[in-house]
Amino acid sequence: LELGCQEVWASDLHAHKVSACRAEILRLHLPNIPLFAADATKPPLARNRAQSILLDVPCSGLGVLSRRPDIKAKRRPQDLSALTTLQGSMLRACLSALPRGGLLVYISCTLCPEENEHIIRTVVDQTSSRGKVRSMHLPDPTSPLGEYFFSASIKI
Repeated sequence: LELGCQEVWASDLHAHKVSACRAEILRLHLPNIPLFAADATKPPLARNRAQSILLDVPCSGLGVLSRRPDIKAKRRPQDLSALTTLQGSMLRACLSALPRGGLLVYISCTLCPEENEHIIRTVVDQTSSRGKVRSMHLPDPTSPLGEYFFSASIKI
């Protein structure tokens, strides 16, 4: 977006997060982009409209406890099942919205393999004709920030 070479659209399920994104765009003096509230399990764009998708999934947040210690009090073991179900639904829907040659980047801020590499492998194996994992970057336990992030790129 800063280079001006990509068409960018952004969405979140929650209108207050869309508003926060709009405020950040203004603060950073970035070009105005279409922002809308939408459910990633039902991508609102016409099939094959997006050439790439950055999917920042809701997760347990266990990779950012140094910044968000309140997560320890909010998360319960049974939350993981609901989160991985949602993550899988979002990932499958977004993969199906991409055309051949499209790219999906999946990111989370957790150390939990079930929300990271396991969900990627499970969904890609289930939808083998819809994509191949190009790379995965696992959380680095030696991070000097004390925060841990995961990413995977999937080429359609």
